[in-house]
Amino acid sequence: MKTTSRTTLMFITAAAAVALGLAGCSAPAAPASTTAATTAPSTSAAPTPTETAAAGGDQSKAEACQILSASVSSIAADMQSSMTELQSDPDKALKTLDSLSDSMHDGLDDVTQADVHAAGEKAYKSLVKMTDAAKTIIKNPAKFDAAAYTKTISAVQTDFTAVGTTCNG
Repeated sequence: MKTTSRTTLMFITAAAAVALGLAGCSAPAAPASTTAATTAPSTSAAPTPTETAAAGGDQSKAEACQILSASVSSIAADMQSSMTELQSDPDKALKTLDSLSDSMHDGLDDVTQADVHAAGEKAYKSLVKMTDAAKTIIKNPAKFDAAAYTKTISAVQTDFTAVGTTCNG
């Protein structure tokens, strides 16, 4: 039982790390909107960032960050709102993490700006690694290695912070 409680605590910590990390990822949306508002009046038919990426046009860092932010923002809200349920329903939390990974992957498909794509890809890979580790821990709590999992959580935090730094820098 003690292992299960420690596992649940670490999983909650991991989910919190993702939620907090996503705050840095979603922060660029405001500057991107501001840029769009200043360069194109709201009544114009300017292409959306996704249309620009799909057309193969040059994608600004702000556009790329807006795409990435939009791809994870609704899932990040779900993650934050389900924090209280993680202990009682870890399977639901895993599904939310899977949805987050899937949404981020889909967003990365539309990001053509090299710096944002590289930072986003690294964060995505860290998130997948953490999600896979959490699945292993939940299925077999005896395999829980607190030090290794803490290192994985730290990588997620670092990599999502790097996305925010790339987008805001």
